[in-house]
Amino acid sequence: MLNENVQNFLHVIHGRKPERVPVALFGGSPFSLALSHVSSEDYYFHPDTKLKVFENMFATFPDILFLPGYWPDFGSVDIPSAFGSPIVWSAIGNSPHAEPAISSVKDIARFVVPDVYTSGYGREIFSQWQYFWRYGDKKWREEYGYLDGAGWSTGPMEAAAMIVGYENFLKYLKRYPREVHLLLEIVTEFVIRYLQAQEKINGKLRRIVMPDHVASVIGPSYFEEYWLPYTQRVFQEFAYAEIKLWHNEASCQHILRRIPEIGCNVWQFGNDVTKEALPMLENKVVLMGNIDPVAVADYSPERTYQVSKQILQELAPSGIFVLSTAGGVSPSVPVENIRQLLNATMHYSI
Repeated sequence: MLNENVQNFLHVIHGRKPERVPVALFGGSPFSLALSHVSSEDYYFHPDTKLKVFENMFATFPDILFLPGYWPDFGSVDIPSAFGSPIVWSAIGNSPHAEPAISSVKDIARFVVPDVYTSGYGREIFSQWQYFWRYGDKKWREEYGYLDGAGWSTGPMEAAAMIVGYENFLKYLKRYPREVHLLLEIVTEFVIRYLQAQEKINGKLRRIVMPDHVASVIGPSYFEEYWLPYTQRVFQEFAYAEIKLWHNEASCQHILRRIPEIGCNVWQFGNDVTKEALPMLENKVVLMGNIDPVAVADYSPERTYQVSKQILQELAPSGIFVLSTAGGVSPSVPVENIRQLLNATMHYSI
């Protein structure tokens, strides 16, 4: 039987009244590493360590839904690695980052859709999915739905920006629209194949997590031409997934009215969204947020509780709300502060 908090999350997704406002967090590095006191060097290429890190996180907060659950966490460099981007692994244990795979816009013409299984970190990624199925505790699958139908991918435009470099990409939008569309066609096809390959291991996709922040740094016209159609294509391909989460905690004020058309049904949002934005979402997208993930590291537990309560009072009456942080959790957030999110929902009457 599914955990009560997971059931409440699904009630909200399906427009039903939950027993309690659910709490969900993005579950990955660097927060998960800090919680287990594990270095990045011991984490990324060691599935046994990664498994222990995830299961420690699940067990520490059994009444929180972590999305995507178990996953072969390589930060955001999995897709750039497949396209030949050099990956830089920090000596001080920070998340890896990708360097541009090209030296000129002309290099875009040489791209083809890479093999999802063999390019870059593909072999390691799919080996880790299989490892989690083989050795993961069944409890987390049966009571939380982890692994079953899990899917993870960076969104097409963010992946494209990392492959060619963010600065280059933003310049190309204005100067080389044909080449950008070509790049986005190739990357979008890769994202779809990447998720389809995950589906072959994890079963028909039920929970998709897709971060993409580029929509927040481009104007409405670029959003309409470049970001929206390619992102829609991915979500439409897997429209049957129960949870389709778009992660973007950056400012989206300029595109709020368009968010219901993206194809996601959950949006992990940032600090600039208030209840005034709710009518623009047309009750089609569940809001998941929006405690400041950095500030909460310095809050006392009492302050965390009060901030959580204020957010609940403002947004939970909408019926389309999940309490979370506005983005990934800072590694320095105290465990007790995370527990105060749950405490606030337990003392909030729906």
